[in-house]
This record gives sequence, structure tokens and C-alpha cells, in this order.
Amino acid sequence: MHLGRPTFVVPQTVDQPYWGRRVYELGCGPKPVRLRKLTPELLANALANMSTNPDYRKNAATLSEHLIAEDGTAKAIKVIERVMANFVPGTSKKKKRRAKRKPLLSQTG
Repeated sequence: MHLGRPTFVVPQTVDQPYWGRRVYELGCGPKPVRLRKLTPELLANALANMSTNPDYRKNAATLSEHLIAEDGTAKAIKVIERVMANFVPGTSKKKKRRAKRKPLLSQTG
């Protein structure tokens, strides 16, 4: 997306289905198709649609401009530094242990 080009996503694992949907929802490419459902016809149609739809190109270029202007690396560094500045060792939340229940008299034999 940083290059500002329309994209066709063939999601296979982990977060790829999410990003395929996002590309489609942002108008930067055709609807994603899982690899197991991909046929030569679906691929040809998606690529033809991607190369002829001017909205995909325009939306991808606009998104690229936003991504470049965002400076995500600097933003991530600020977040990490803020978290670390407020970090106090040994204060992490621990799971509470459940007290063991005493057996009922009828269960003790």
C-alpha cells in the first residue's frame, strides 16, 4: 500500500484475511479470494477489474500519501518510550488464585 498501487489479496493464513478485507473496504482492490476458492476465472476477473478500475488506483494513491505522511516508525517509538517511562517492575497484574473448596460432607465417604 505504501507504493500506492491497487492490490489483489489472496489470503492464506493468520492476519491476511483481515488485510484483504481492509484493502477491499478502502477501495484499493477487488474483493479477496481464499486460495482454496481461487479459480483461473476468478483470478483473471480480479486482475482485469484491478487494472481497469480507476477508483482502485486513485484510492491506493491517496492511502499511500497518508501512510507516508504518518511516519509510523516515529509514532511507534513514542508509544514504546511512553510505556517504558511509566513501567514499574513487579507491578504486572497477576491472576488471582482460586481458593480450594472444601468437599461437602456427603462427598467425603
